[in-house]
Amino acid sequence: MLEQLEAASKLGSIDSLLKFLPGRYKIPEDAMKDTDQKVKKWKAIIQSMNREERNNPNIVDSQRARRVAKGSGTSEKDVKELIKQFNAARSLMRKFRGSRELRRRMLGKA
Repeated sequence: MLEQLEAASKLGSIDSLLKFLPGRYKIPEDAMKDTDQKVKKWKAIIQSMNREERNNPNIVDSQRARRVAKGSGTSEKDVKELIKQFNAARSLMRKFRGSRELRRRMLGKA
């Protein structure tokens, strides 16, 4: 996830990334700034985790969250929010991967 955040950061802000998408996306400017700030916080949080926590963020309990928050200059709430978002993204990717495999089987390309 850290590698993906860094790759997206190299491309520019969220606002500049949306310009590449077809259609007109009208997202309030303050929401864009909030998103860019969240990405910076998330990068700091991930970098403050040890290897075991990066590999399995579900082991982050309140004591670990406190340590990571202190090391990243964020709050425990921010650490827990990142883990929640990570789990949601992972679940979505698993569903997407499953649907891709299903389509392949249905088309006889398996």
